[in-house]
Amino acid sequence: MLNWTLGLAIQFGVLRADDRAVNLGEEALETSERVGDDNALMFAEYVLGLILLNRDSAADRRRGLNVMDQAREVWLRRGSVYLVPIAALMTARERATLGPRERDDAIMTMRVAVDELWDAGRVGPAILGTGYLVSALLDRGSTTDMSEAERKLDRMQRYPKADRWVPTQVVSQQSRPLLARVRGDPSNLDFVSQYRAFAESVGYEGHMDFAARLADADI
Repeated sequence: MLNWTLGLAIQFGVLRADDRAVNLGEEALETSERVGDDNALMFAEYVLGLILLNRDSAADRRRGLNVMDQAREVWLRRGSVYLVPIAALMTARERATLGPRERDDAIMTMRVAVDELWDAGRVGPAILGTGYLVSALLDRGSTTDMSEAERKLDRMQRYPKADRWVPTQVVSQQSRPLLARVRGDPSNLDFVSQYRAFAESVGYEGHMDFAARLADADI
């Protein structure tokens, strides 16, 4: 229940990964370890890992990487492969911030995971992963990266009825200022304001915070 409510909401930027979320994740993990339920433990590790990976603290995110990596190894051994590409996306997004070499490796990991999710028709995680991949590509910022980012966004937007879904819209809104910044487009701040206004209109706290960071970086 925690995974399908709090976990997904944090993953898609609806809710912040605040101290309460960490406490709930820790409690779920402790409970699942105490009762010895393997399925509960699998999801408890997953939800705690993704909460920590969405924290502001670098120490929390490092711990989140460890938790998610350990969980991924267990899922592979148990054959719970449907969670593996999502875990790969979550950890790759963090590793992309650790340096140029790590970013290059993370982008390759994200490409594989996003393609796998689209091919399997797992639209929600595929949209999430598209946002992660586009952000990493635009952070690297070559002409080739910009072209690839635009292709990934186009694939997302062409999915049947996807343009009606808030996650698709918020990824599109987030990507516009990132693209404008790489291109040196002077309308960048306008796109940031539009992204922030959209996040506020749908109540996506994580995206409100990211839009605010983009605005501060460009002031």
